[in-house]
Amino acid sequence: MAHLREMIIISSPRNGTNFYCECVRQIEGALGLFEIFNPSAVFGVREPPLLAHFAEALGHDIDGARDKRLVAFFKQDPLQAVNLLRSYADAQGASLISYKVFPRQLPPEQLSALMARENVSVSFLTRRRLDVYVSYCKAQTHKSWANQDTTDLRVRVDADAFLEWSKANDAWFADRLADVTALGLPYRIWDYEQDVNVGKAALMQELALHLADLGTGAKLPDQIRKPGFIRQDKAARPFDRVENGAELRAALHAAKQLRYALGTPLIGDDAQPGVAA
Repeated sequence: MAHLREMIIISSPRNGTNFYCECVRQIEGALGLFEIFNPSAVFGVREPPLLAHFAEALGHDIDGARDKRLVAFFKQDPLQAVNLLRSYADAQGASLISYKVFPRQLPPEQLSALMARENVSVSFLTRRRLDVYVSYCKAQTHKSWANQDTTDLRVRVDADAFLEWSKANDAWFADRLADVTALGLPYRIWDYEQDVNVGKAALMQELALHLADLGTGAKLPDQIRKPGFIRQDKAARPFDRVENGAELRAALHAAKQLRYALGTPLIGDDAQPGVAA
């Protein structure tokens, strides 16, 4: 498996990761997966040959990505689970395997062990804090996690709750970046507005260049399929997306947290998006 690269996507909900993973999945030579450590399903493990690969290894039939025994296996032995994904990808002649990890899906030491293996790189996907939180609140309140226009839906946002949630999210990103830096892994920070929300063709072209820099043989397909995921909220400004926009802005301004709210984790004066080794 010396030629096989592994790209771990570190992010949190509502950062555009489904769209990003869809684009990786359509790169030729890539086995692109989604949330493989989600507590409800091993998202992305759905093709019959891949399910059969796990069924043979585990000694029992696998009904699909939501098979409880498969989910339990990924939770109990993530290293072996990913090794089986790698062996399948290698047998298929793939040059890349990718998947995403969200907060609390794996203990930090297990995630570090995954990252510490050979030929691993990391992609961080981040987005403006208030955009992420409003999107998360809408999804939670209205149970609209994908492909539903939420532009006309409104939620009330409490400034203190937003700040507490965002600080925890910041810590997740900062801790993982520290792990990646300590391991000396190649990584890239992808900003949602600048790098991801740019249209499928543009993102896939940038992905192909990035993967080439990593030394994979992955390349653009001859034809790029239409997006399977849409941007759910079309409102341009975050304060226009909530019921109490003016009140929220005033509260953040009074707390001297407005600039922070409109900022992006890992991106700022001391951390610009880009490739680092």
